[in-house]
Amino acid sequence: MELKFDISEKDYINFNLYHMNNLRFTKILNFLLFVCLPIYIFVRVSLSFLNNPDIEYKWIPFATAFLLAAIFIAVLYLFIKVLNLLSIKAHLRAGKRNDFIGPQTLFLRDEFFESGDQYSSGKVSYAAVEKIAFAYGCFYVYVGAIKAAIIPLAAFSNDVQKEQFMEFLKQKTGLNVLVRKKDLKNFHARV
Repeated sequence: MELKFDISEKDYINFNLYHMNNLRFTKILNFLLFVCLPIYIFVRVSLSFLNNPDIEYKWIPFATAFLLAAIFIAVLYLFIKVLNLLSIKAHLRAGKRNDFIGPQTLFLRDEFFESGDQYSSGKVSYAAVEKIAFAYGCFYVYVGAIKAAIIPLAAFSNDVQKEQFMEFLKQKTGLNVLVRKKDLKNFHARV
């Protein structure tokens, strides 16, 4: 099977965002920042008001603490998202070889798959595939901790070709495609 497609800068940015959001470290950090820290803020502010005997309406400090925690979560979440996006864009601007953006070709052979562009190509054994994911309208075939072949849905001429691609990869790697909940609609949409 041969697929010809273009990888845009947006596809590359989306891959990096997907990868960053699914790192174990990021998941632990998100739990600490978005669950533990707001609970701590809520409890700390509430206890400081509860210990004050001069306050008549005890619900006001609780509402204030809850509101502060919610605002903190929202601002921190947006800050982290924007920071990630800016760092990826800075990496792209600083890169000397951005040959992964633009026209690409993917050949699925019996023992390996070969991907490349007009400047270079590489062969990868199916045994090296660690994970296959679908997010942001693209398939990510991970061949290392931070390296993946990016295949946009536009690479497939129809649904049959997309299904053949997924079945072939499953047969060769034994891996199922992981799909983000937000992308289920796109995953099942017609090509």
